Amino acid sequence: MSTIESLLSTPRSSSPSLGTGTVTSAATGQFETFLKMLTAQIKNQDPLNPMQSTDFAVQLATFSGVEQQVRTNQLLESLLAGSQSDLAAFSSWIGMQARTTAPVAVADEEITLEHGDIRAGDEAWLLVLDSQGKEVARSQVRREQTSMVWSRLDHADTNLPAGKYAFRIEMRQGGDVIGYRPVSVPTVITGVEATDTGVNLLLQGGGSARPAEITRLTGRSP
Repeated sequence: MSTIESLLSTPRSSSPSLGTGTVTSAATGQFETFLKMLTAQIKNQDPLNPMQSTDFAVQLATFSGVEQQVRTNQLLESLLAGSQSDLAAFSSWIGMQARTTAPVAVADEEITLEHGDIRAGDEAWLLVLDSQGKEVARSQVRREQTSMVWSRLDHADTNLPAGKYAFRIEMRQGGDVIGYRPVSVPTVITGVEATDTGVNLLLQGGGSARPAEITRLTGRSP
């Protein structure tokens, strides 16, 4: 095994700690050392016994792998830094009353729903979905309405249990569904977390929302 191969066979952590720069620094150091050693090996090779083309191809392939490792770790650290920046930016939302189109925990007997102007179609219906996505209530909405009060009643006008619900407006034309529009409900933002796909805002009573699902901040919760 050559010196370069020994260098590259050194075990690496399978779960790098991002954010400290440790992994990138170590990988970058290996990358630079590898490059120097490969250059020296080529310059100082025996002219009577030069490096075989197959060996050189292996070295270049290994070189490419190390370079890719460095660039990947740099990208991951950059993404984490962006997530941390987003967390700091959205942390000021903690404790704020808000309206969201995401599913929320409903405990009150009545809540005010907002959906804006309904211009499409000739009729509109409010759909209420439970935590499993099953429709549990439906009521017709006047097209000139922009908001309404929901009393936590199901299809049979029976009180639904407290729990997580989602809402949307179904628009129809001539009896056929032509589209949906989101409905915003009141909630309180209780926390912020970073995920693989971005920032999540934690909501009162459980559940979460993307920042894009927050339609309005209405003040600090008492």
